[in-house]
Amino acid sequence: MISVYINGVVQLPGFDYAASKNTVSFTVPPAAGSDIVLKGPRGDVTQITADGTTYLYQISAYSENQNIVINLLNDALKYYDNPAVADVLERLRIVVELVKQE
Repeated sequence: MISVYINGVVQLPGFDYAASKNTVSFTVPPAAGSDIVLKGPRGDVTQITADGTTYLYQISAYSENQNIVINLLNDALKYYDNPAVADVLERLRIVVELVKQE
């Protein structure tokens, strides 16, 4: 079972939304710019920004992988004052910049 929040407010399953393994369908589309947070049973979190018209949101494997990376980076930032962690994050930043330029 997942928990769904819109702008930090918990939504009621069966009333505000219906969820399956790969989708969340809202009764009323969340307002444009709203932050939708989906929390899974394993603690995984998916964040979506609403566009104001979409009722049905696909939860893909990409979202799961994206959240793994986000969680890893958040953990790394806790230890940014460690020179080894700061060095790795700086190298990652450089790699991302090079990829964006290609």
